[in-house]
Amino acid sequence: MLVNQFTSVIVLLLTVAAVAAFVLGDITEGTAVFAVLVINGAIGFVTEMRAIRSMESLQEMTEVKTRVRRSGDDQPLAYPPQRILVPTDGSRRADLAVMEGINAAKVTGARLHLLHVVETGSLGPDARSVLKEGELTERAHDVIGEAFQKAEEASLNPVTSVTEHGEPSKVIRDYIAENEIDPAAMGTHGKPDFSRYVMSDVSAKIVRTSPVPVMWVRKPDSDGTFDS
Repeated sequence: MLVNQFTSVIVLLLTVAAVAAFVLGDITEGTAVFAVLVINGAIGFVTEMRAIRSMESLQEMTEVKTRVRRSGDDQPLAYPPQRILVPTDGSRRADLAVMEGINAAKVTGARLHLLHVVETGSLGPDARSVLKEGELTERAHDVIGEAFQKAEEASLNPVTSVTEHGEPSKVIRDYIAENEIDPAAMGTHGKPDFSRYVMSDVSAKIVRTSPVPVMWVRKPDSDGTFDS
């Protein structure tokens, strides 16, 4: 940083002038110019150091640490978040949650995690006969791919996209713990198909039992109000 104080064009010109003064025998003028250069460099160095220390202090102040109580336990909460989770089933409400997650990640600089859970066990044999496992897996790739594409279109980086199998609420809670997720964002309901039976109950379960804060995103009605 000290060297940078002597690299500007004006400083270089003054240095040349001082050297020329010494060469021509004008010791007084050369000494005066060099004194000005040293004083100017010292002032610039001190000013830059103070600015850097002020920026470091501001950065420390932007991280607000507190604690929240979830499921009877105290959990640490830091802002800005480092990792944001958005579970998605491809529904309109889930898409809104994805966009909210993208916006939050862009503002805070957090890594966005996109998660889709494939689950059929709780629906019984009738549901499994309609929605074959292969079809659900194929749809899972489409769902997570569409969400990832939205993040790319928003020029968001980095983004982690994952497809898991299992009981949705448990998979989501486990993912939160294993990946040290800070907040999560979820839609309230899914599409009127397999996703509807999963996500409508899953969102409520996660809101009640999540160890981290959950933003519950709902689709607005045509009049601009939010449905329940």
